[in-house]
Amino acid sequence: MRVLMVSSLFQPAWDWGGPVRSMWNLARGLTALGAEVTVLTTNAKQKGVVDVPTERTEEGVRIITSPIFARGQSKLASRFGVSVSFWREIVKHTRGADIIHINGFWGLGPVVAVLACAKFGQPMVVSTRGNLQENAINDKALKKRLAFALGVRGLLRAATAIHYTTLLEENWSPEWARGLPCIIVPNPMEMKPQADGEAFRAGLGIGAETVVLGSIGRIHRRKGFEIVARALGKGSRRDIIWAVVGADEGYREELVRLAKELGIDSRLKLVGELKGEQLTQAYAGIDCLVLPSHGENFGNVVVEAAIQGTPSIVSDQLGLMAWIAENDTGIVLPLEVDAWSETLGALSREEIIQRWEPHRLTMLAKASFSIEVVAQQMLEHYERILSNHIYK
Repeated sequence: MRVLMVSSLFQPAWDWGGPVRSMWNLARGLTALGAEVTVLTTNAKQKGVVDVPTERTEEGVRIITSPIFARGQSKLASRFGVSVSFWREIVKHTRGADIIHINGFWGLGPVVAVLACAKFGQPMVVSTRGNLQENAINDKALKKRLAFALGVRGLLRAATAIHYTTLLEENWSPEWARGLPCIIVPNPMEMKPQADGEAFRAGLGIGAETVVLGSIGRIHRRKGFEIVARALGKGSRRDIIWAVVGADEGYREELVRLAKELGIDSRLKLVGELKGEQLTQAYAGIDCLVLPSHGENFGNVVVEAAIQGTPSIVSDQLGLMAWIAENDTGIVLPLEVDAWSETLGALSREEIIQRWEPHRLTMLAKASFSIEVVAQQMLEHYERILSNHIYK
């Protein structure tokens, strides 16, 4: 099977976050299963460009990279994949593929891909990446609703199937989108080796009995940090440390101010962004991941924590909340300070280990989200689409 992936953002532009890693994991997973995968992308990073050749092959995946407009100096051009050669490559390669998989729907790249698929009669899958959720649409709502009215809605309706990562992501999409043919396949995750987490705890100077809560990911208002802060401020316990790991996206100063106001600044540890082995150590070193997000279509960090045997406490606005509840890999709470305060106040290291045996969490994560498992699911959906068996 010849699979053409169209994504204006791709590795090694890791600063774009989860979608880039998910598409890369899927591409190499499909290749390992025997598919012939070509990725069309640009060299855009959030700041600047990646230094890669125009064409390269990695782990069997052919990657064709086009230069972004303004050489990465335009944030708008980078985010929306403004590259004439990128669009030309899409038209050039569409006819020769069996199926086209488009990552996201903002920008001219997806539009060109849809038009090319229509011209050559090719089936296509569009991954929404959470952009159909109400809270995502309400961010810059006027521009986005105008874009939907002017053609984005038609683009999605033209897809052979819409790809969601969870059933909740589909349920949270607008009413007009819920009737479209869709497939539900989770994000494929790399199964990192087990770490002991001791280096992370030692770096923070944390004792053996101290409960370490961890928020891992970008420091953004949407992640719900204020819920954890107010919950800890309301409780009387002082043996809980809250480690925040991630790059600041405009909320760090407000979080620091709130922590001082609530009297928890001594328990808040702003670690900064970690990568590689240090990040793996962080997942293993915390006792619970806390993610009171105001809206998340999937939640990669929950799986990354589970791989290291760490449970998660999350909001009921997370796509993976059903997996957490069904498999008892953590706790799902409403976005209410009292509920979080009561739950966090009852935690102890001994109770956490007794309730959530680390090896069990790791095995559950592997069985549900490993690259091999997820790529097989997607490949089977591709095969059904190619046999004209479209279903919901």
